[in-house]
Amino acid sequence: MYMPSQMPEVKDLEDLRRYVETEFAAVARSMVEVSAVDLRPIHTVPTRPREGMIVVADGTDWNPGAGKGAYEFKNSLWSKL
Repeated sequence: MYMPSQMPEVKDLEDLRRYVETEFAAVARSMVEVSAVDLRPIHTVPTRPREGMIVVADGTDWNPGAGKGAYEFKNSLWSKL
């Protein structure tokens, strides 16, 4: 997972170039071959669902329709996977 580093004091364009280059390299490293995704159950409906979003509903506090499990937001509806 990428976490941005704190931007150092930038004295000139070369300092800025080095910082940006280092951050882009960190982003690239964070995207290398993901073998698993760990989804934690959520207890409330996401406030801004987007097409293709996948979540795991706890099935008790939030039940999108078919109990506990993984759901995809598709065509403005939550569909159990």
